[in-house]
Amino acid sequence: MNYNLNSIKAPTQFGVDFPTLKLVKLSEIDSSALNRFKKSKHIDGMVDAILEHGFCDVLKVLPKKDGKHEIVEADHRKGSLWKIVLENMSDDMIVPIAVLDWKSSDDTEEVLATITSLNNNSLPWKLFDYCKAFSHPSLKGKTSKAIFNSYVEIFNKMKELGQARRVILTNGQVAQIYTSEFSGFDDMYKGRFQINIDREEYTKAMLDRIPTLITKLGKKNFPGAFVRKYIHLLGDQCGTPGGVASRDWWKGNKDSFAQWETFFGKTIAAITKHIANDYDDNGMLKTPEDKLLPTHEKAVNAWFKEIS
Repeated sequence: MNYNLNSIKAPTQFGVDFPTLKLVKLSEIDSSALNRFKKSKHIDGMVDAILEHGFCDVLKVLPKKDGKHEIVEADHRKGSLWKIVLENMSDDMIVPIAVLDWKSSDDTEEVLATITSLNNNSLPWKLFDYCKAFSHPSLKGKTSKAIFNSYVEIFNKMKELGQARRVILTNGQVAQIYTSEFSGFDDMYKGRFQINIDREEYTKAMLDRIPTLITKLGKKNFPGAFVRKYIHLLGDQCGTPGGVASRDWWKGNKDSFAQWETFFGKTIAAITKHIANDYDDNGMLKTPEDKLLPTHEKAVNAWFKEIS
């Protein structure tokens, strides 16, 4: 196959840089280790769209010192093109690229910033994708040790509990345990989250006992809304009388942890009794509806208030 190797580049204008447009072999484009994991279902959907409508785009890449390129946007589309190549029993394909040649593939932080910025306008990045990126070994030493190690721990825990065939806790629920936030997780998304060592005992206890409880009683018995509110309750109120007015009590207070752990144990016992027992306190046979855990915020709070 013959193709024109000439490149086209518009000059920088009004402070705006433009990429160099050129044609290269698909095999000359490497994926970035900082990018998220590719999803087979998304790739398959793109294959169908490309075959029907054509490839109406370019692959955005950074130049590499070895003469190849590193993709920073459209990694799923690259995967789709490779699938088309293999389905046609070929070994390569000529594709159009836009080389962002004012950026460097050697600058890890710049690469990550480019990937997250460009990909947010296509298939949105999720919390798991950010944690994967911020825990990549290439960032070690380029951010604080405590922050990097925090992302490594959180990413591994998300993989363990939320990415296997049998999901025990969602990525958001894992983040809740680490942050004690109900939602948002702004610092975690922006690469500046650091695990609070003063909460280590609480975090470890929740990460150990909640998945064990869910596995023992069955995931189907734990609505996501209940789990989120349960984690929030444990992280915020922690069984102290009247709730917690301040976070100061976290700081190494063994009496507070003992009090919290007692409450935690009571909640586990109550949940187990509610789901596992076939008869209520009056000796009446429970219906399946009777075993459902509450999901409305007021109902959950009232339920746990009786325990405390």
